[in-house]
Amino acid sequence: MLTDKELKKKYLPVFAKNPEKYYPVKFLEEEGFIRKRCSKCSKMFWSTDDSRKFCGDPGCSPNESFGFIGKSPAKNKLEYKEVWDKFSKMFKNLGYTPIKRYPIVARWNPTMEFTNASIAAFQPYVVSGEASPPANPLVIPQFCFRTVDIDNVGISGAHNTVFNMIGQHKFVPKDEWNQGEVFRHIHKWNIEGMGIKKSDITYHEDAWAGGGNFGCCMEFFSKG
Repeated sequence: MLTDKELKKKYLPVFAKNPEKYYPVKFLEEEGFIRKRCSKCSKMFWSTDDSRKFCGDPGCSPNESFGFIGKSPAKNKLEYKEVWDKFSKMFKNLGYTPIKRYPIVARWNPTMEFTNASIAAFQPYVVSGEASPPANPLVIPQFCFRTVDIDNVGISGAHNTVFNMIGQHKFVPKDEWNQGEVFRHIHKWNIEGMGIKKSDITYHEDAWAGGGNFGCCMEFFSKG
């Protein structure tokens, strides 16, 4: 059986060959984003800047690195709790139900000890369809714990042992999934909720694996 990293390495090229099938291409093009390949890591990414050569990941963009520190690209200044308050209010208006977080000890999941991502609150039984979600769609301020990050804490500048992962989740059959719609909602948060200019955002074509699930995903960066 392939590891999570091996799965990503195997299928990222497959996703990249057919982006219209796996990523919200139509929406991104409508928003003025252009598909490009990073000159350093070769990952496909989207930007409104046609001259941009690097994907925005701190490891690929030495001039940006962690440039957001002390100079945030977000014009809306939010305290810790304000982020969830504003996020949940916006998504409630978009049809999502805000719910309370699950425990950090994943006692409902026989395959893991700690909740390490917001989706882990719904693995394995909700994701598999064996159990119904508490709401659908929903958003959740899930507190997470990752032992795999411990060795990097205080070294990379980008790792924490515990953190709050705000999750945007929708549980539907494959033929009802609308990638463009759910991506439009998180893009709206980036632009209107945090106040980041489109020109300061890069969206990566990526893959995610964890808790027994795997698939295509998009990650986004702004000033590192």
